[in-house]
Amino acid sequence: MFASAEHCPVSQLLAIFSNKVVVVYDKSDPDPSALALACAWARAVAIAASRSTTADGVDLDRIRTAIESARDALARAAVIRRAHTGAARKIAEATDALSALTSEVADALVAVEAALAAGSPAS
Repeated sequence: MFASAEHCPVSQLLAIFSNKVVVVYDKSDPDPSALALACAWARAVAIAASRSTTADGVDLDRIRTAIESARDALARAAVIRRAHTGAARKIAEATDALSALTSEVADALVAVEAALAAGSPAS
C-alpha cells in the first residue's frame, strides 16, 4: 500500500500481480474504494486457494471479472479527479487574476478622479 500515487511504482491505483496487489490510498484525498477493492480481491484469492472455481456457490471467475471492472473504473475516476484538481487550480488562478484586474481598474478610476479634481475650479 502506498500513501500517494507519486510513491507507487505502478501507474494504477490498484495493480494485481499474480497473488499480490499494489494499492494507493491517498491520505491527502482519501477514497476507500481502492482499498476496499484490494480487500475484496484478497478475499477472492484466499477463497480460490482453498476451493475450486465454483465451490459452495461462489463464482470466482465472476468475482475476478467484477474486480477487474472496478479496477478500470477506479483508473477512470482517478483521471477525472486529476482533471477536477487541475480545473480548480485554474479557476483559483483566474479568480486571483480577475481580482488584480479589478483593483487595477479601481486604482485607475481613483487616479482619474484625482486628476479631474485637481483641474476643477474650487467651489
